[in-house]
Amino acid sequence: MAAGRQKTGTRKTHWRVAIVDLGCAKNTIDSESALGALLEAGFAFAADVTEADLVLINTCGFINSAKEESIANILEITAHKQDNPGLKIAAMGCLVQRYGEELSQEVLELDGLLGFSAYNRLADNCKKIMAGKRVVSYQGKASLSFGEGPRLLLTGKAYAYLRIAEGCDNRCAYCAVPLIRGSYRSRSAAAILREAEALVKEGARELCLVAQDTAYYGADRTGKPRLGKLLRKLLQIPGKPWIRLLYAHPAHLDDDTIALLASEEQLLHYLDLPIQHINTRILKRMGRKVTRQEIEKLISRLRARIPELTLRTSLITGFPGETEADFKELQEFVAEGHFQHLGVFSYSREEDTAAYRMKNQVPEALGDSRAEALMKIQQGITFAWLDSRLGQTVPVLVEQASPGGGAFGRSSCEAPEVDGEIIIPNGDFYPGQIIPACLRLRNHYDLMADA
Repeated sequence: MAAGRQKTGTRKTHWRVAIVDLGCAKNTIDSESALGALLEAGFAFAADVTEADLVLINTCGFINSAKEESIANILEITAHKQDNPGLKIAAMGCLVQRYGEELSQEVLELDGLLGFSAYNRLADNCKKIMAGKRVVSYQGKASLSFGEGPRLLLTGKAYAYLRIAEGCDNRCAYCAVPLIRGSYRSRSAAAILREAEALVKEGARELCLVAQDTAYYGADRTGKPRLGKLLRKLLQIPGKPWIRLLYAHPAHLDDDTIALLASEEQLLHYLDLPIQHINTRILKRMGRKVTRQEIEKLISRLRARIPELTLRTSLITGFPGETEADFKELQEFVAEGHFQHLGVFSYSREEDTAAYRMKNQVPEALGDSRAEALMKIQQGITFAWLDSRLGQTVPVLVEQASPGGGAFGRSSCEAPEVDGEIIIPNGDFYPGQIIPACLRLRNHYDLMADA
């Protein structure tokens, strides 16, 4: 268990708990914190739902595909009650926070529906569920203190996600996150540092900083982003972990943070910079607070300061009002090769967002086909970039090692879960080890290496 240990003398229960973790890295932190709280309260961890007395399903409610995946998992897990009537099942997370009333009425097989306000009393709520009470609690906002307790890392020991803020103030027209997780709330630097030090002490060699907008950190408190100030403190913690910056909104990335990215080797030369589109009119409709010219200027500044920077972005196709000309502009921009990694989402029409009421909704199938077209363009760019790296020797953080020899991991150029991996077929290694590896061969989005 990382970021805190089970207290001695805690009364043991006979209950085993499993978790189904869905959605983004912020949800993963919640899942890890939920398991940590329950283990501290005496529950035991079950690696598989078939071995559990209680299953927690941490849902995602961000876009339609995520909601569908969450519902499918709920239905699949509740079907286990046919063979195991004593099994208790609780849904938690974003889908519950957003659609708790509907789920409560329509999925009677759920023994609990736990929104964010229920998290700080998670152990008590789960004990009530195990005692036969149906617990329904989905009012209130997420607490900043929930992630400050013990965490059972689902990522393995090599790396960990570190949340620096909750919620969002950007109010992008397409996004339901502020409706679900509330306004932007920065965690205190002291709390972040305590958690970071505990994670590193438990073996994490890389900390991936996450928030809905990491670049905005501190602005809710002082009126100005203070990410650079936080990064300087993180760079001083014992153990000197790699630090990776994810989800940095281009409107808030300041010169102080860019200077640190350029000068500090420990702060990996990798940046996740979600731009969502490049056409200025569409960006304005999206509420993104930047223009094409400002995005291009920022990318140029980043490349001038950090020529070797690995850039990842995310894009949305099929946003209301996106014309063929707008999409062609986006295609041409992607083809220029600004990004090494890129993800594309087809617009999801979410009720209660500003975009839901917009005119000129684009047919879903057209948005999907445009997303596929962009990914085909980007695939060639990414493959060419990967091929250009062959022959280089780079530090690789081992994530998993095979008992029979060999391992896979990542360099500074790959973020966990979303980018490719580096596979080392031979040799004895252990998770958390950082080794020099020579890149030999590309296998689709992965690289094969010798160490």
